[in-house]
Amino acid sequence: ALNYAISKNVVVVAAAGNENRQISDAARVEPAGLGKDLNGMITVGSLDTSTGQKSLFSNHSPVFVEMMAPGAVRSSAVASQNIGLLSTFWSRAARTYERLPGTSMSAPLVAGAAALVIGKYRQQNATYTNAQIE
Repeated sequence: ALNYAISKNVVVVAAAGNENRQISDAARVEPAGLGKDLNGMITVGSLDTSTGQKSLFSNHSPVFVEMMAPGAVRSSAVASQNIGLLSTFWSRAARTYERLPGTSMSAPLVAGAAALVIGKYRQQNATYTNAQIE
């Protein structure tokens, strides 16, 4: 499915995962581990917005993780103490939107930025490839 999407010039954005693991050829995480080999796919890790550093839970790699984006307001080694980004997930009990931490919160920010870049290309009637957007 990823190869098909990339062959159709789709920019694929994948979350790196939340196990605080170093992704490598020997310790791959899928689909995030495929990003280094697929032009047009961006693998995203999580930044802690309070420190500007990698969130304590985020998978990481200088080779496999290509971008970092906000994924937590504050990250902690204790999962229940993470303060996430405001999401679109509605909590009926709390009657408010939930705060969720994770690379799954980071990836949509990068997907949105990629969409804005694609929109600019299209506005100018310019051609582009998903690899250029990556």
